[in-house]
Amino acid sequence: MVFSFTFPLYVSLFDSFTYWRHNYSHQCTVPFIYFPGNASPRFMRVSTYTFPSTPEAARMAHLPLAAIIKPFARVPFGEAPPALLVSREWGPVCCSNCGAVICPFFEFQDCGQRFRCPFCTCITEGRITKHLDKSGKRVDAQIRPELCHGSYEFLESPSNRQLNSFSGNFGTPAFIFMIDVSLKPIRDGTVYRICQELRSILDMLPRDAGTEDSAVRVGFVTYDRALHLYSLNPSQYQPHMLVISDLEDLELPLVEGLLVHLDKCRDAINSLLDKIPKIFVETEESEVVLEPVIQAGLLMLKVGAHLSGLTSSTIWFGNTSLFQPQDACLPLVQRSVAQGCGLDFFLFSHDMIGMATLGQASLLTGGSLYMYSSLVDEGEQFQMDLRHNVQRHIGFNGTLKVFVSKGLKVSACFGSLQSSSIPGEYKLATVNADNTFVVEFTHIGQRLCLFWAPQCVLSYTSASGQRRTRVHNMTLNSSSHLVETFRNSQAETLLTYFCKKAYCELLTTPGKTLRDSLVIELTEMLACYRKHCSSTKVSPGQLVMPQFLKILPVYLNCLRKSEVLLPSGHNSVNERAYMRCWGLSMDTKETARYFYPRIVQLPLSAVRCSARSLSSHGVYLADNTQTLFLWVGKAAPPELAQSIFNMPSFNNVQSGKCVLPNLNNSISQTVRDEIERLRHQRSRDMQLLLVKQDEESENRFKHLLVEDRSPNGGASYPDFLYHVHVSAMQLLK
Repeated sequence: MVFSFTFPLYVSLFDSFTYWRHNYSHQCTVPFIYFPGNASPRFMRVSTYTFPSTPEAARMAHLPLAAIIKPFARVPFGEAPPALLVSREWGPVCCSNCGAVICPFFEFQDCGQRFRCPFCTCITEGRITKHLDKSGKRVDAQIRPELCHGSYEFLESPSNRQLNSFSGNFGTPAFIFMIDVSLKPIRDGTVYRICQELRSILDMLPRDAGTEDSAVRVGFVTYDRALHLYSLNPSQYQPHMLVISDLEDLELPLVEGLLVHLDKCRDAINSLLDKIPKIFVETEESEVVLEPVIQAGLLMLKVGAHLSGLTSSTIWFGNTSLFQPQDACLPLVQRSVAQGCGLDFFLFSHDMIGMATLGQASLLTGGSLYMYSSLVDEGEQFQMDLRHNVQRHIGFNGTLKVFVSKGLKVSACFGSLQSSSIPGEYKLATVNADNTFVVEFTHIGQRLCLFWAPQCVLSYTSASGQRRTRVHNMTLNSSSHLVETFRNSQAETLLTYFCKKAYCELLTTPGKTLRDSLVIELTEMLACYRKHCSSTKVSPGQLVMPQFLKILPVYLNCLRKSEVLLPSGHNSVNERAYMRCWGLSMDTKETARYFYPRIVQLPLSAVRCSARSLSSHGVYLADNTQTLFLWVGKAAPPELAQSIFNMPSFNNVQSGKCVLPNLNNSISQTVRDEIERLRHQRSRDMQLLLVKQDEESENRFKHLLVEDRSPNGGASYPDFLYHVHVSAMQLLK
């Protein structure tokens, strides 16, 4: 049988794509409703909101069962954050069998003296008697957030440690800034700029809601081939520097003032940051060490912390392969996790050695990796990234537990965490507002009830040193009909799952194998839907896809031909390792925008990511979460140049980084507002680059045209869709 794809059919596949893409799918960019007792999709969302009721149906569907969890997702202005509850001496009520925390789906019996756990179905004796209404609900349910809300948080009393295995000293966490002061960053002014930015962000350190000042302590370390520690003891007239040149079997002397509170030592800190560039101005040291610096930071701590390494010349460990970190880093990472210490790295050069190791170290400790070509070109971006990094909501020494209804089990988790010996339990050195995790479920038994109930429980130390437990709950339908499972599936959630899974497995599996597996999984998924869910009136050669999975083929094709899985000469080895780390840290919304960028023709009319959608008479704004592009057609009217740049034509505007002037006209206002809105949505700052049609600057922009055949050999969307269709039909023979 021969299958032919005509252009009208190709377009019809996207009839609902534009509407769905801009009005339904993007995470929390449009108004939404979630039922009482269910967490907002900002915090938790799933691959399908109807899980199969039997293992056989789950295997038949070939549809991954997964949840995307973002515990500290930012809550927009006007929306209430999770309620904070002060737990009593015994702590939050928990199931005596599995340890799940009280939630709206607990079934109370005997005037509230006993309750049935919705996860393990065991009965637990209650400690407080409360009357039940006629429906069996507690009469106080509507005034207790843990009985009616999907998300809430407990402030634990010092005597309660039942929900976590943290056994350290409960003091206030710290931020330690580690600055490379070798020859290169001193000479090019990087150290001076870093010190100036650090002065400006100290008042932005994280603080718990309702507190006026941050309780986080700060410390500073400079390094080249030696370590320089600084005592900021307020009783001293000026900061004292301690130099450690013997870095083997590193031990720190007992010195007060290495970690201090900002309100007591602000003058000493400002003095130190002013002096650091001057102290090393005559340096000739070009080699640096970083591993001992992190070891020193860990020795300075008794509680959780964030270590921020700011460097231009890191030489650390080295790599065994492109994405494989060196084994020598693992003990240090494990120690960081044990102490609740996250590792951030700000890299000011693309010539780093050991990028895979640095990226994996930051990933496994809940930190972030930032890379810039230089502060000269990207100083403003560094400034915004640094400010976002230090002021975002953060927790230290966390334990994440995922509970799920009987019949399912947690089979895998991908993200900034490490597994423990207990299934469904994970250790997090730190967790911040940008960290996103993917939890995969496996069917192990039939579900007799009408719903499934996953729960996420995160215990952590807050910025003020308080031990807290944040809980997110959700209920999902259960059905034996696969049509319901597919009908309630989510393409962007599936893309996030496949991305994080593939990028994690890239450490042990060849890229080609991962690319092929994506095609196989998509083909089996579509073949199942065609066989078990489609109408009998469908013609034999017609391509049939679920409504909300119609864009999944284009998403997965974009993932297959991404620079991480399918290399080309466009990106360096370090850039590919960096992009892998970025992909593993993105949430659902950023993942979808990264793999299928948003391109709008000014004034803001969305088009598809294909060269055929671009007119030489138009000007387009594109966003892929990393960079903003302003693409100018070679025949663009001068009126647009006048309205946007106050220039007679685009010939008067240089390609490259640009800043739009504040002009008093509707087009200028619309474009600047849209750019500001997009930057506000992102976890990292984005540069605005001007590219012109048929100029060399356009090459980077062409990688955003993901529906076309890519320069690295990736298939176009029509070709990929045809291949998947043929393969699915062959499975049905």
